[in-house]
Amino acid sequence: MNKMFESKTFTYEKIFKMIRTEVESYKSVSDDILLLACNVELRQLYSQVIKKQVMTTGYISDAEAGKAKAITLETDIPFEDVVLVRCNGETFMHTSPKDAGAYNNTYHEGEDGTINVVMNKDFAGNVEIYYNYRPAEVDGVTSKVNVELPTEYIPMLMAAIRTEAYKQVNEDALSAKWANDYNTYRESFDAWVESTRPQFG
Repeated sequence: MNKMFESKTFTYEKIFKMIRTEVESYKSVSDDILLLACNVELRQLYSQVIKKQVMTTGYISDAEAGKAKAITLETDIPFEDVVLVRCNGETFMHTSPKDAGAYNNTYHEGEDGTINVVMNKDFAGNVEIYYNYRPAEVDGVTSKVNVELPTEYIPMLMAAIRTEAYKQVNEDALSAKWANDYNTYRESFDAWVESTRPQFG
């Protein structure tokens, strides 16, 4: 899948090394804290600001129509990111698993990364599943994956991580300083995303 944004000059390993150098004297700041802060920030940016919808597809045969068919979602797509399910131009209704059997042309959360779709035979065929794109979670501070943000907004991500790192070691003044810097970057980022949104559609 094509990435929404990608810095060609910053990997996650690089930004973690830069931050670690600054907080090295605070041994209680674990790698897990840095990773969590990074992943939470990326998730919020993509779900609350960028909100790029992408599509994956599944297939339901005539024989499977009328029953709950489990369609496996692509890796790292939480069910909560699914925003729309369609087939043959019809938008399906989101139901709870408990109510799924009462209606056709519905979808509900399945198990182990699946979405369960129930449709009548008139709609058997390809199913379009639209969801909010988000980067895969960063799984280590030595990750050589490029950061999925424009290079000019890498300092925003680093400010968010620093804010949490200094909070963990009770350096409230430093945490507040980086939180203020983050808010400045975030205001600029939000405006930039909004100004370029037609290019995402």
